[in-house]
Amino acid sequence: MVDSAGKLLERLILTRLDEHLDTTGQRSANQYGFRRGRSTEDAIARLLETAQGAALGAVQHRDLCVAVSLDVSNAFNSAAWRKIDAALRKKNVPAYLVRLIRSYLQDRSILVGEALIRRNTTCGVPQGSVLGPALWNVFYDDLLEMETPHGVQLVAFADDVCVLGISRNGEFATTLMNPILGAVADWMSSNGLQLAPAKTEVIVLTRKHLFNDPELIVEGHAVPVKRSMRYLGVELDTRLLFTKHVHQASAKACESALAIGRLMPNVGGPSQRKRALLGTVANSKMLYAAAIWATQEEDDYIRYVQKCADLPLANEKAIFVACSGGVMLFC
Repeated sequence: MVDSAGKLLERLILTRLDEHLDTTGQRSANQYGFRRGRSTEDAIARLLETAQGAALGAVQHRDLCVAVSLDVSNAFNSAAWRKIDAALRKKNVPAYLVRLIRSYLQDRSILVGEALIRRNTTCGVPQGSVLGPALWNVFYDDLLEMETPHGVQLVAFADDVCVLGISRNGEFATTLMNPILGAVADWMSSNGLQLAPAKTEVIVLTRKHLFNDPELIVEGHAVPVKRSMRYLGVELDTRLLFTKHVHQASAKACESALAIGRLMPNVGGPSQRKRALLGTVANSKMLYAAAIWATQEEDDYIRYVQKCADLPLANEKAIFVACSGGVMLFC
Protein backbone atom coordinates (compact mmCIF):
# COMPACT_ATOMS: atom_id res chain seq x y z
CA MET A 1 0.00 0.00 0.00
CA VAL A 2 1.13 3.55 -0.70
CA ASP A 3 1.85 5.75 2.33
CA SER A 4 0.42 9.24 2.84
CA ALA A 5 3.52 11.05 1.54
CA GLY A 6 3.45 8.90 -1.59
CA LYS A 7 -0.24 9.66 -2.16
CA LEU A 8 0.42 13.38 -1.79
CA LEU A 9 3.17 13.20 -4.42
CA GLU A 10 0.87 11.18 -6.69
CA ARG A 11 -1.86 13.82 -6.35
CA LEU A 12 0.56 16.51 -7.52
CA ILE A 13 1.69 14.38 -10.47
CA LEU A 14 -1.92 13.44 -11.35
CA THR A 15 -3.01 17.09 -11.43
CA ARG A 16 -0.35 17.90 -14.04
CA LEU A 17 -0.96 14.72 -16.03
CA ASP A 18 -4.72 15.36 -16.15
CA GLU A 19 -4.14 18.95 -17.23
CA HIS A 20 -1.99 17.79 -20.15
CA LEU A 21 -4.40 15.04 -21.24
CA ASP A 22 -7.43 17.34 -21.04
CA THR A 23 -5.87 20.27 -22.90
CA THR A 24 -4.48 18.08 -25.68
CA GLY A 25 -7.51 15.78 -25.98
CA GLN A 26 -5.36 12.70 -25.42
CA ARG A 27 -8.05 10.53 -23.84
CA SER A 28 -9.99 7.72 -25.48
CA ALA A 29 -13.72 8.35 -25.76
CA ASN A 30 -14.23 4.58 -25.37
CA GLN A 31 -12.99 4.49 -21.76
CA TYR A 32 -15.60 5.08 -19.04
CA GLY A 33 -13.64 3.97 -15.98
CA PHE A 34 -11.57 6.31 -13.80
CA ARG A 35 -12.94 9.29 -15.72
CA ARG A 36 -14.43 12.39 -14.16
CA GLY A 37 -18.10 12.74 -15.10
CA ARG A 38 -18.35 9.14 -16.36
CA SER A 39 -19.69 6.04 -14.64
CA THR A 40 -20.86 2.49 -15.21
CA GLU A 41 -24.26 3.89 -16.20
CA ASP A 42 -22.68 5.74 -19.12
CA ALA A 43 -20.96 2.57 -20.35
CA ILE A 44 -24.21 0.59 -20.06
CA ALA A 45 -26.10 3.38 -21.85
CA ARG A 46 -23.56 3.27 -24.71
CA LEU A 47 -24.15 -0.47 -25.13
CA LEU A 48 -27.95 -0.14 -24.99
CA GLU A 49 -28.00 2.77 -27.44
CA THR A 50 -26.02 0.65 -29.89
CA ALA A 51 -28.39 -2.30 -29.43
CA GLN A 52 -31.51 -0.15 -29.76
CA GLY A 53 -30.17 1.50 -32.89
CA ALA A 54 -29.71 -1.94 -34.45
CA ALA A 55 -33.31 -2.87 -33.55
CA LEU A 56 -34.97 0.05 -35.32
CA GLY A 57 -37.19 -0.38 -38.37
CA ALA A 58 -39.27 -3.23 -39.72
CA VAL A 59 -38.49 -6.73 -38.50
CA GLN A 60 -36.96 -7.84 -41.78
CA HIS A 61 -34.57 -4.87 -41.73
CA ARG A 62 -33.43 -5.11 -38.11
CA ASP A 63 -29.83 -5.94 -37.28
CA LEU A 64 -28.24 -7.94 -34.50
CA CYS A 65 -26.07 -6.34 -31.83
CA VAL A 66 -23.48 -8.88 -30.65
CA ALA A 67 -21.78 -8.00 -27.35
CA VAL A 68 -18.63 -9.84 -26.28
CA SER A 69 -17.51 -9.14 -22.70
CA LEU A 70 -13.81 -9.96 -22.33
CA ASP A 71 -12.22 -10.77 -18.99
CA VAL A 72 -8.58 -9.85 -18.36
CA SER A 73 -6.73 -11.92 -15.77
CA ASN A 74 -4.89 -10.00 -13.03
CA ALA A 75 -5.00 -6.86 -15.16
CA PHE A 76 -3.72 -4.04 -12.96
CA ASN A 77 -0.83 -6.08 -11.58
CA SER A 78 0.34 -6.98 -15.11
CA ALA A 79 0.71 -3.54 -16.72
CA ALA A 80 4.40 -3.32 -17.65
CA TRP A 81 6.13 -0.09 -16.63
CA ARG A 82 8.00 0.14 -19.92
CA LYS A 83 4.64 0.01 -21.74
CA ILE A 84 3.25 2.75 -19.50
CA ASP A 85 6.37 4.81 -20.17
CA ALA A 86 5.98 4.33 -23.94
CA ALA A 87 2.28 5.27 -23.75
CA LEU A 88 3.10 8.49 -21.87
CA ARG A 89 5.65 9.47 -24.50
CA LYS A 90 3.19 8.59 -27.28
CA LYS A 91 0.71 11.06 -25.77
CA ASN A 92 3.42 13.74 -25.73
CA VAL A 93 3.43 14.07 -21.96
CA PRO A 94 6.13 16.60 -20.94
CA ALA A 95 9.53 14.94 -20.63
CA TYR A 96 10.08 16.04 -17.01
CA LEU A 97 6.76 14.44 -16.02
CA VAL A 98 7.62 11.19 -17.81
CA ARG A 99 10.97 11.08 -15.98
CA LEU A 100 9.27 11.78 -12.66
CA ILE A 101 6.75 8.96 -13.15
CA ARG A 102 9.49 6.63 -14.35
CA SER A 103 11.55 7.37 -11.25
CA TYR A 104 8.51 6.96 -9.00
CA LEU A 105 7.70 3.51 -10.37
CA GLN A 106 11.18 2.00 -10.42
CA ASP A 107 13.00 0.12 -7.64
CA ARG A 108 9.83 -1.31 -6.13
CA SER A 109 9.59 -4.69 -4.41
CA ILE A 110 6.99 -6.89 -2.75
CA LEU A 111 7.10 -9.38 0.12
CA VAL A 112 5.89 -12.86 -0.86
CA GLY A 113 4.73 -15.82 1.23
CA GLU A 114 4.88 -16.54 4.93
CA ALA A 115 8.65 -16.08 4.90
CA LEU A 116 8.17 -12.60 3.39
CA ILE A 117 10.69 -13.12 0.62
CA ARG A 118 11.45 -9.84 -1.16
CA ARG A 119 10.91 -9.82 -4.93
CA ASN A 120 11.61 -6.97 -7.32
CA THR A 121 8.75 -5.87 -9.57
CA THR A 122 8.75 -4.37 -13.06
CA CYS A 123 5.01 -4.14 -13.69
CA GLY A 124 1.72 -3.22 -12.11
CA VAL A 125 0.29 0.03 -10.82
CA PRO A 126 0.74 0.51 -7.04
CA GLN A 127 -2.17 -0.84 -4.98
CA GLY A 128 -4.28 1.85 -3.34
CA SER A 129 -2.56 4.57 -5.32
CA VAL A 130 -3.98 7.87 -6.54
CA LEU A 131 -2.00 7.86 -9.78
CA GLY A 132 -2.47 4.19 -10.70
CA PRO A 133 -5.89 4.47 -12.41
CA ALA A 134 -4.73 7.35 -14.62
CA LEU A 135 -1.61 5.41 -15.66
CA TRP A 136 -3.77 2.40 -16.46
CA ASN A 137 -6.00 4.48 -18.73
CA VAL A 138 -3.00 5.96 -20.53
CA PHE A 139 -1.67 2.44 -21.10
CA TYR A 140 -5.07 0.98 -22.13
CA ASP A 141 -6.01 3.75 -24.57
CA ASP A 142 -3.83 2.15 -27.22
CA LEU A 143 -6.16 -0.86 -27.28
CA LEU A 144 -9.34 1.22 -27.23
CA GLU A 145 -8.18 3.34 -30.16
CA MET A 146 -7.45 0.26 -32.26
CA GLU A 147 -8.75 0.56 -35.80
CA THR A 148 -11.94 -1.50 -36.19
CA PRO A 149 -14.12 -2.28 -39.20
CA HIS A 150 -17.40 -0.46 -39.76
CA GLY A 151 -20.03 -1.74 -37.33
CA VAL A 152 -17.56 -2.76 -34.59
CA GLN A 153 -16.61 -0.70 -31.54
CA LEU A 154 -14.81 -1.19 -28.25
CA VAL A 155 -16.28 0.01 -24.96
CA ALA A 156 -14.32 -0.24 -21.70
CA PHE A 157 -14.80 0.41 -18.04
CA ALA A 158 -11.36 0.19 -16.44
CA ASP A 159 -10.02 -3.18 -17.65
CA ASP A 160 -13.43 -4.61 -18.65
CA VAL A 161 -13.66 -4.49 -22.44
CA CYS A 162 -16.84 -5.12 -24.40
CA VAL A 163 -16.63 -5.63 -28.16
CA LEU A 164 -19.85 -4.57 -29.91
CA GLY A 165 -20.68 -5.63 -33.43
CA ILE A 166 -23.68 -4.76 -35.63
CA SER A 167 -24.58 -7.23 -38.37
CA ARG A 168 -27.61 -8.43 -40.31
CA ASN A 169 -27.25 -12.09 -39.24
CA GLY A 170 -25.14 -14.46 -37.18
CA GLU A 171 -23.01 -15.62 -40.10
CA PHE A 172 -21.93 -12.07 -40.95
CA ALA A 173 -21.25 -11.38 -37.26
CA THR A 174 -18.87 -14.35 -37.22
CA THR A 175 -16.96 -12.98 -40.20
CA LEU A 176 -17.00 -9.42 -38.86
CA MET A 177 -16.00 -9.95 -35.23
CA ASN A 178 -13.57 -12.87 -35.15
CA PRO A 179 -10.73 -10.84 -36.73
CA ILE A 180 -11.12 -8.02 -34.20
CA LEU A 181 -11.31 -10.51 -31.32
CA GLY A 182 -8.06 -11.99 -32.60
CA ALA A 183 -6.50 -8.52 -32.79
CA VAL A 184 -7.55 -7.74 -29.20
CA ALA A 185 -6.07 -11.04 -28.00
CA ASP A 186 -2.81 -10.27 -29.85
CA TRP A 187 -2.64 -6.81 -28.27
CA MET A 188 -3.15 -8.29 -24.82
CA SER A 189 -0.41 -10.87 -25.38
CA SER A 190 2.09 -8.34 -26.73
CA ASN A 191 1.46 -6.05 -23.74
CA GLY A 192 1.83 -8.64 -21.02
CA LEU A 193 -1.88 -9.17 -20.38
CA GLN A 194 -3.86 -12.39 -20.65
CA LEU A 195 -7.50 -12.96 -21.49
CA ALA A 196 -9.58 -15.54 -19.63
CA PRO A 197 -11.62 -17.27 -22.37
CA ALA A 198 -13.54 -19.31 -19.79
CA LYS A 199 -14.91 -16.07 -18.31
CA THR A 200 -15.67 -14.43 -21.65
CA GLU A 201 -19.40 -13.99 -22.30
CA VAL A 202 -21.35 -13.36 -25.50
CA ILE A 203 -24.93 -12.22 -25.94
CA VAL A 204 -26.99 -11.22 -28.96
CA LEU A 205 -29.19 -8.18 -28.32
CA THR A 206 -32.01 -7.96 -30.83
CA ARG A 207 -35.71 -7.52 -31.50
CA LYS A 208 -35.62 -10.06 -34.31
CA HIS A 209 -37.57 -13.24 -33.74
CA LEU A 210 -35.42 -15.63 -35.76
CA PHE A 211 -31.64 -15.49 -36.11
CA ASN A 212 -28.58 -17.73 -36.01
CA ASP A 213 -26.04 -17.40 -33.24
CA PRO A 214 -22.55 -16.26 -34.32
CA GLU A 215 -19.62 -18.63 -33.86
CA LEU A 216 -17.00 -16.57 -32.06
CA ILE A 217 -13.47 -17.62 -31.11
CA VAL A 218 -11.29 -16.12 -28.35
CA GLU A 219 -7.71 -17.42 -28.21
CA GLY A 220 -8.72 -20.65 -29.92
CA HIS A 221 -11.70 -21.27 -27.64
CA ALA A 222 -15.27 -21.24 -28.94
CA VAL A 223 -17.40 -18.94 -26.78
CA PRO A 224 -21.05 -20.02 -26.42
CA VAL A 225 -23.80 -17.43 -26.88
CA LYS A 226 -25.90 -16.88 -23.75
CA ARG A 227 -29.46 -15.62 -23.42
CA SER A 228 -28.47 -13.32 -20.56
CA MET A 229 -25.22 -11.68 -19.48
CA ARG A 230 -24.23 -9.62 -16.47
CA TYR A 231 -22.51 -6.43 -17.60
CA LEU A 232 -21.25 -3.90 -15.03
CA GLY A 233 -23.85 -5.01 -12.50
CA VAL A 234 -26.86 -5.08 -14.85
CA GLU A 235 -28.34 -8.32 -16.16
CA LEU A 236 -28.84 -8.01 -19.92
CA ASP A 237 -31.12 -10.40 -21.79
CA THR A 238 -31.44 -11.02 -25.50
CA ARG A 239 -34.79 -9.23 -25.82
CA LEU A 240 -33.71 -6.24 -23.67
CA LEU A 241 -36.64 -6.73 -21.29
CA PHE A 242 -34.60 -6.63 -18.03
CA THR A 243 -37.07 -8.91 -16.26
CA LYS A 244 -34.25 -11.03 -14.87
CA HIS A 245 -32.42 -7.95 -13.64
CA VAL A 246 -35.52 -6.68 -11.83
CA HIS A 247 -35.96 -10.08 -10.20
CA GLN A 248 -32.33 -10.19 -9.02
CA ALA A 249 -32.31 -6.56 -7.84
CA SER A 250 -35.53 -7.13 -5.90
CA ALA A 251 -34.14 -10.27 -4.28
CA LYS A 252 -30.92 -8.49 -3.23
CA ALA A 253 -32.86 -5.53 -1.85
CA CYS A 254 -35.11 -7.84 0.15
CA GLU A 255 -32.14 -9.77 1.53
CA SER A 256 -30.47 -6.54 2.67
CA ALA A 257 -33.68 -5.19 4.19
CA LEU A 258 -34.36 -8.43 6.03
CA ALA A 259 -30.79 -8.60 7.33
CA ILE A 260 -30.98 -5.06 8.70
CA GLY A 261 -34.49 -5.70 9.99
CA ARG A 262 -33.22 -8.56 12.13
CA LEU A 263 -30.84 -6.13 13.84
CA MET A 264 -33.65 -3.83 14.98
CA PRO A 265 -34.39 -5.65 18.28
CA ASN A 266 -30.69 -5.39 19.19
CA VAL A 267 -30.58 -1.62 18.74
CA GLY A 268 -33.69 -0.63 20.65
CA GLY A 269 -36.33 -1.42 18.05
CA PRO A 270 -37.43 0.47 14.92
CA SER A 271 -37.45 4.26 14.67
CA GLN A 272 -37.80 6.82 11.92
CA ARG A 273 -34.05 7.18 11.47
CA LYS A 274 -33.53 3.45 11.45
CA ARG A 275 -36.30 3.03 8.88
CA ALA A 276 -34.62 5.66 6.74
CA LEU A 277 -31.34 3.73 6.94
CA LEU A 278 -33.11 0.50 6.00
CA GLY A 279 -34.80 2.14 3.02
CA THR A 280 -31.54 3.71 1.83
CA VAL A 281 -29.66 0.41 1.80
CA ALA A 282 -32.49 -1.45 0.07
CA ASN A 283 -33.13 1.31 -2.47
CA SER A 284 -29.45 1.55 -3.41
CA LYS A 285 -29.53 -2.10 -4.48
CA MET A 286 -32.93 -1.84 -6.12
CA LEU A 287 -32.24 1.34 -8.09
CA TYR A 288 -28.70 0.71 -9.32
CA ALA A 289 -28.59 1.99 -12.93
CA ALA A 290 -32.40 2.38 -12.88
CA ALA A 291 -32.13 5.47 -15.06
CA ILE A 292 -30.86 3.16 -17.80
CA TRP A 293 -33.00 0.05 -17.55
CA ALA A 294 -36.26 1.36 -16.00
CA THR A 295 -37.32 3.14 -19.20
CA GLN A 296 -37.31 -0.02 -21.30
CA GLU A 297 -40.37 -2.08 -20.36
CA GLU A 298 -42.30 -0.42 -17.53
CA ASP A 299 -45.32 -2.70 -17.86
CA ASP A 300 -43.15 -5.75 -17.18
CA TYR A 301 -41.76 -4.12 -14.03
CA ILE A 302 -45.19 -3.23 -12.72
CA ARG A 303 -46.49 -6.76 -13.22
CA TYR A 304 -43.47 -8.20 -11.44
CA VAL A 305 -43.61 -5.68 -8.61
CA GLN A 306 -47.27 -6.51 -7.97
CA LYS A 307 -46.25 -10.11 -7.25
CA CYS A 308 -43.85 -8.93 -4.51
CA ALA A 309 -46.37 -6.99 -2.41
CA ASP A 310 -46.63 -9.45 0.50
CA LEU A 311 -42.98 -9.99 1.45
CA PRO A 312 -42.50 -9.91 5.27
CA LEU A 313 -40.03 -7.36 6.57
CA ALA A 314 -39.39 -6.79 10.28
CA ASN A 315 -42.97 -7.81 11.16
CA GLU A 316 -44.33 -5.38 8.62
CA LYS A 317 -44.93 -5.45 4.88
CA ALA A 318 -42.54 -4.35 2.22
CA ILE A 319 -44.57 -2.58 -0.40
CA PHE A 320 -43.05 -2.25 -3.83
CA VAL A 321 -44.38 0.41 -6.17
CA ALA A 322 -43.26 1.34 -9.65
CA CYS A 323 -42.61 4.91 -10.57
CA SER A 324 -41.05 6.82 -13.44
CA GLY A 325 -37.32 6.54 -12.54
CA GLY A 326 -37.40 2.96 -11.39
CA VAL A 327 -38.81 0.73 -8.69
CA MET A 328 -38.92 2.14 -5.16
CA LEU A 329 -39.03 0.20 -1.89
CA PHE A 330 -40.95 1.71 0.99
CA CYS A 331 -40.96 0.18 4.50
